[in-house]
Amino acid sequence: MMQIIFREGSRSWSGTESRTPAGRRFGIVKHPGWQVITNPVTGQPMRVLPSAQQMQDRPIGDDKGAQIPVLPHMWEYIRKINDQRGYDYARSVGMLWINSKYSDTETPMATTTISGGNYFAGDVIENNHIRLLSFPYDIDTSLFSPQYHNWQQMPWMFWKCSGYDEAGNTYKVLDGVDCYLPRIARTELWLPLDKVQLFPVGPDYRFFGSNVYDGDSPLFTITNGVKKFHTDWRFTVNPVFK
Repeated sequence: MMQIIFREGSRSWSGTESRTPAGRRFGIVKHPGWQVITNPVTGQPMRVLPSAQQMQDRPIGDDKGAQIPVLPHMWEYIRKINDQRGYDYARSVGMLWINSKYSDTETPMATTTISGGNYFAGDVIENNHIRLLSFPYDIDTSLFSPQYHNWQQMPWMFWKCSGYDEAGNTYKVLDGVDCYLPRIARTELWLPLDKVQLFPVGPDYRFFGSNVYDGDSPLFTITNGVKKFHTDWRFTVNPVFK
């Protein structure tokens, strides 16, 4: 089986694409609090905002961590798991992920950001923060296979850019763009617990895109846009979707 490597602090953990890591806490990222922001063109309040939760390098505060270099081989892989619109959005400055201008000869620097509605796996809870599993930013992407290492197969290691409205509904960015990104870290990625909903301990969690299973038994699915909880297991954040 193809191996994949995850970051656990300064250590690495190896696994395969066919299983989620055992002994981890899983959950979903909340959207930020709502803000009234005026559209500079129309002068009207914006109905949908980009969803961006700041992650930290250590379990302190809620500021952004250090920017993350996005190296050429990582861009090559991001291109493989996106269509052209998604790839262009990922490389755009000031949209969500990249907020510092760069030239053709400079390495783009990503912010430590994740959109609400994304699932995650965490390995440590400390000081009211949870540390998210992530890929080292300089990982050898030849270890990856686009067939397996993508948001659909591993939504707890990849994230999808999203928008949200005042009611907490989740949207694709730019009225329909699917943009998928690996969760990469320069050092570590931590989120305050008040920015996430942790899933209960106990189920043998498996994921396929937005769908969540206990082993082979469905807990939550989205089919043709229809959301369904199959047991009394629940979460309240609207997840990103295919």
